[in-house]
Amino acid sequence: MNLIVYVSDALRTDHVGCYGARRVRTPTIDELAASGVRFDEAIAAAPWTCPSTTSMITGLYPHHHGYLHWDATLDPAIPTLFTVAAAHGYTTGSFVFDENYLFKGFAEANVAGTSETLDGVVEWLQVGLFAVAAVLALRGAWTTAQAGGSPVLEILLTALLGGLIIGEIDLDRLVFGRKIIYTRFLVDEAVWLGWRALAAAVMAGVPAALALYALRRRTELVAAGYRALAEPSGQVLLAGLVIFALTETLERPLGRIPGLPRYMVEEGLELVAAICLCVALSARAGEARRRATG
Repeated sequence: MNLIVYVSDALRTDHVGCYGARRVRTPTIDELAASGVRFDEAIAAAPWTCPSTTSMITGLYPHHHGYLHWDATLDPAIPTLFTVAAAHGYTTGSFVFDENYLFKGFAEANVAGTSETLDGVVEWLQVGLFAVAAVLALRGAWTTAQAGGSPVLEILLTALLGGLIIGEIDLDRLVFGRKIIYTRFLVDEAVWLGWRALAAAVMAGVPAALALYALRRRTELVAAGYRALAEPSGQVLLAGLVIFALTETLERPLGRIPGLPRYMVEEGLELVAAICLCVALSARAGEARRRATG
């Protein structure tokens, strides 16, 4: 007989099908509940993850097991679900929200990976917003150029958004089956030198061309920047860029905040930045159209 214990942290019961949810579909959980044991009433031993999950695997209240924070150490004399299962010949394994927190230090837990990540859904949502923003920026560039203005700011924003899209979803890996825009690819002797040279040219050439373009149009770029900051759309655009830059700078600490799923804060802030860029560039595209037709 196999034993699977499924626990969802911070999930309301009315958002699970087997507990009566009507607008949310959870077929995998529902199937597991139908073929196993589903608890109709359960009370957490503590209001947060660390002591509560430890109570689940020890059968003790928090003030008895003493595992109240992630840096605590459980008394090795206290039996756990993992040690008891192992003693009866079971092979144990765990999938947790973050390998650096839940069941860390519990050797018998055999943590094999993470069961929860926001990366996939949120990153694709970010990519969608970045793509919309890129189209809006490109449209703004075209409208501005048609009206006789300088599209330098919109062109650079389009290039920036294109780079963000490539980075967020590893577009080169999706297209070629491996990362191309990557330093390890350049030194991989198993790859033909010509392909590595072409990758190096793209990696160095595109940013260099954009930097040269910005340098040659620096007067127009500065003037466009000042005009943008005088408008609400430009201020929202700047806020989005600052949020994204700070998030990338603080990526490591933001991705490992105790008590929260890994990367939750980082991905959330990047999503906020993407929304800001999309809203701002939509407003700027509308302003460009009004100037062109006014």
